Amino acid sequence: MFTVEIKKDDETLGIKKGEQYLAVRYPYDDEKITLVSRVPDGFDPECNQYWADVKIIPKKRKTN
Repeated sequence: MFTVEIKKDDETLGIKKGEQYLAVRYPYDDEKITLVSRVPDGFDPECNQYWADVKIIPKKRKTN
């Protein structure tokens, strides 16, 4: 699972530019991901997005 940021609003799907979601690869199309839950409230939009419409948010590295 990884975190993505939405690049543009999509009124049909109810997602907005700047929102962040936990996501997984969509198993049936390499061009898409499945949005699992919005960060921080956990809302599940029940939709997929194209890779081109999202930006990957890198994980923060733990420092000792």
